[in-house]
Amino acid sequence: MRRLPRAALLPLQLALLVAAGAPEAPVSAPRSLVWGPGLRAGVVLPVRYFYLQAVNSEGQNLTRSPPGQTLFKVVIKSLSPKELVRIHVPKPLDRNDGTFLMRYRMYETVNEGLKVEVLYGDEHVAQSPYILKGPVYHEYCECPEEDPQAWQKTLSCPTMEPQIAKDFASFPSINLQQMLNEVPKRFGDERGAIVHYTILNNRVYRRSLGKYTDFKMFSDEILLSLARKEFGQQGESRSEWGEPSSRTPSEQAPATIQARNERRASCKALTMEMHTEWQNPEAKVLLPDIEFYINLGDWPLEHRKVNETPGPLPIISWCGSLDSRDVILPTYDITHSTLEAMRGVTNDLLSIQGNTGPSWMNKTEKAFFRGRDSREERLQLVQLSKENPELLDAGITGYFFFQEKEKELGKAKLIGFFDFFKYKYQVNVDGTVAAYRYPYLMLGDSLVLKQDSTYYEHFYMALKPWKHYVPIKRNLSDLLEKVKWAKENDEEAKKIAKEGQLAARELLQPHRVYCYYYRVLQKYAERQSSRPEIRDKMELVPQPDDNTSLCQCHREGPFREEL
Repeated sequence: MRRLPRAALLPLQLALLVAAGAPEAPVSAPRSLVWGPGLRAGVVLPVRYFYLQAVNSEGQNLTRSPPGQTLFKVVIKSLSPKELVRIHVPKPLDRNDGTFLMRYRMYETVNEGLKVEVLYGDEHVAQSPYILKGPVYHEYCECPEEDPQAWQKTLSCPTMEPQIAKDFASFPSINLQQMLNEVPKRFGDERGAIVHYTILNNRVYRRSLGKYTDFKMFSDEILLSLARKEFGQQGESRSEWGEPSSRTPSEQAPATIQARNERRASCKALTMEMHTEWQNPEAKVLLPDIEFYINLGDWPLEHRKVNETPGPLPIISWCGSLDSRDVILPTYDITHSTLEAMRGVTNDLLSIQGNTGPSWMNKTEKAFFRGRDSREERLQLVQLSKENPELLDAGITGYFFFQEKEKELGKAKLIGFFDFFKYKYQVNVDGTVAAYRYPYLMLGDSLVLKQDSTYYEHFYMALKPWKHYVPIKRNLSDLLEKVKWAKENDEEAKKIAKEGQLAARELLQPHRVYCYYYRVLQKYAERQSSRPEIRDKMELVPQPDDNTSLCQCHREGPFREEL
């Protein structure tokens, strides 16, 4: 075999070095950054979480995972040796961009408090250990607080949600008697999927209108969780809880020494504040007295226009459309994922962030799709895949609507969702309504090719085509063209994928889901023209009975009298 001369080998070696990425300086535990809501005793979520940015010895943010198995770990213990507490602390989730997601789920309340140690090997990271002075309540402790403004401030809830403002623009006033007269007749027939709720004195009551209301378990559990949510008085700003920057470190212009030192000083001040023993009076949010109707079906219901007589009714749904007037909440899938993470579900909005497959350069350069036959365009997708296997890998995993097509198109094997991200491009096509996989695809690090759609979820308004995803036509006629574009413009495609991922990480944080639910209920309650009532055939929805995890409420002040 003919050997290349040394002069020819040098450019080849340099090219390989560039492709692999130059080795980064080792991780500096003291310089690395730690922040997030899980380091506050007063922020009670089903799964508490916080973030870590690995920083090297030169003070630069790492932009990819340190080599080898991660040495970061979290150890959480009660401050008092007399208190034994059950806390599940899984391994850190490596997000493959130099940041890590730390999670833990509490199953009991701690009265004295917690010590959270964040370690790199045996060395403490940033200002570790972090002291969370008790009581630190678990998810099922009931202890309402009457000041919702303090609760929202603690969560750093956004002051404005554009989708909520748009939804309620059609409803300056809500006539509860009109709703009571019309909703059961229009939407509560035998095939209906409506649940009528009343919340009084932080107690949840409901009655089912229609046959298909089994999904009320999802609306029940978030309303009950909101009614017992506990938070302290003050919280960091939203930017301190979300991503450290709207762009990844690799995409930022090199910071000056002064700017970097100022940023580090600011972060150090924040972590020093976290290091102190915080005084956190615990509190749940006291929900407004409210009477409303949730649509548990797939399709939005209210199609009356604002200028019609009678006008539209504010039905609450999980999915909206351009030709409907429903008020939108986070989908049951997002809701359940938030409540049951690290317990009842595995593919949740947090775990997905640590399971995004190979690095960008090592992903398969094809567009990918797997799903049911819930829309005809999905069948077209499979046909395109058969004709263009070098660009697209698409398959139907289950036939229900178009069973006659199975023999022609074939049935694909089920594949784990995390394995989707072995592919560089993800095709998002509607199902019966908006595809509820979309938020999970956005949290991965593949480029999302999103079908133009009349349907939307609660967070879509914040996303922009060609910035967070690549749009494709409703009939998929330009899909192959867009895949070719992505292959020919790899850096631009990678940039869009990253921008989409960062936006999803910010918008879909679990505490933001709680903020959104509360804001919808608050805006609705403000518009009620009469007093909510517990209606005939309504039943109390009890809080879960967790006898193994008792807690004592330390909130001061009177509870609102029973109405």
